[in-house]
Amino acid sequence: MLGCAPSVTRADQDNFVLDTSRVPVERFLDALSNRLSRGWQASDYAPPDADVSKRYELDARDVTVTLVPMPHDRCNPNGSHHLSYDPAYRVDFVYETSDREKREAAKRKLFQAASDVNERLVRFDGCPD
Repeated sequence: MLGCAPSVTRADQDNFVLDTSRVPVERFLDALSNRLSRGWQASDYAPPDADVSKRYELDARDVTVTLVPMPHDRCNPNGSHHLSYDPAYRVDFVYETSDREKREAAKRKLFQAASDVNERLVRFDGCPD
């Protein structure tokens, strides 16, 4: 049987890591919420065989921001099957507009929010080969 295979595309986004060992993630989210004029929401995050944690989301005019906890041994294929988390979150910054100026303005607000709480965002590059 021939047909069209569904195609899945990844939303246009930038990904960063936020270290939360010194500043609670909620402080960063409050700063980001103030910068983007939108509130954030928390939900339970508990994949199978993992410690229970929180996942955060903020839907703004031109972006959706999602923060998920970073597994401690995410780059170790022989690591524990039970996940625990580092004091860090992966920040998925998903663009809801194709307008370059609006994207850059939103990204500036993201970095300003990190600066507001004396933290910095680092680009998330995945695991080394």
